[in-house]
Amino acid sequence: MERSRIKIMHYNILHGFHKPEVLPFDPPYELNKDRLKATQEVTRVENPDVLVLTEACFGVGDEKDKGIKMDYGKLFSFPYYIFARRGDYEWGSAILSKYPILNLNNNKRGMRHYAEAILDFNGSPLTLGVSHPHPDLSEDEKLQYFKEVVPAKLPKRYILAGDFNSISDQDKYDRDEMIKGFRSFAENPELVVDEMLNRKVLPYLRSIGLVDSYKSTHPDGLDYTIPTDYLSKDKRSGMRMDFIMCSPDFLVEDAYVVKNQNAEKASDHYPVVAVLEDQS
Repeated sequence: MERSRIKIMHYNILHGFHKPEVLPFDPPYELNKDRLKATQEVTRVENPDVLVLTEACFGVGDEKDKGIKMDYGKLFSFPYYIFARRGDYEWGSAILSKYPILNLNNNKRGMRHYAEAILDFNGSPLTLGVSHPHPDLSEDEKLQYFKEVVPAKLPKRYILAGDFNSISDQDKYDRDEMIKGFRSFAENPELVVDEMLNRKVLPYLRSIGLVDSYKSTHPDGLDYTIPTDYLSKDKRSGMRMDFIMCSPDFLVEDAYVVKNQNAEKASDHYPVVAVLEDQS
C-alpha cells in the first residue's frame, strides 16, 4: 500500500466560542465573534486534514442548546463533519474531516465523554478517538476511564486526540512554580497541583502501544498547551494536557503546539498538531 500522510489538529475551543467562559457557564449565552475569527484563521493557516474540536458546544441547536446552532463544518469549511454530544447539555466534541466519516460511536457520558469515528482514509479504515474527561475527575478516575474507552488491543491506524486533563510523566514540572501559578484561580492550589502530578494516564496509554506524537519529536522538550494569554499571562501554571497519540503503525513526521497572535486570543488552550505517515 502506498504510504499516506495525514495532518490532524486538536483544539479545545472554550465553551463553543460563547460567553460565559467560566464556571458555571449559565445562560444567557453570547457568541464571542473575535475568538471564532481567530480560530478560523489559525485553522486556515494550518490547513489540517482532520480538525478535532473539544468543548464544541451548541452543535445541535435544540432545547439543550437553548436554540443556538453552531455548524462547525460550515464555519471551518470542511466537507465532512460530525458532532458528538456530551451528556444532556450543550457540551460536545466535533470531528471535521477532508476524508469521509463512515461511522460514529458516542458514549455521551458527561464527565467521561469519548467519541470514536471511522474515517475512510484513502480506502482504508482509520479509527479516531476523541477524549475529554472532566477536570474534576481524579487521576485514578481518569485512568479507569481511559481503560474503559480506549481499546487495549489497538486497531490499525488508530489516533487518539483531545484534552486529557492529565499531564505526562515524561514532562518535567516544577511543583513550587506550578503552585504559585495556580494560586490566582485555584482555592487549594497545593491539592490541585499534587493531583495533576499523580500522572498515571499517560504511562498507561503508552503501555498499550500508543505513541505521544509531541514527545516523539521533542523527547526532551515541554511546550505547554494551557494557558494562553486569553486565560492568563502567568505561565507558571503552564501544562501540556492536549495530546495527539497514535498507534505504532504511524510514523510521526512532525508534532507541535501552535503559538501565534491568533492562538493567544482564540481560546484558553493552544491547538496541537501532528503530521503522521501511515506505514501499515
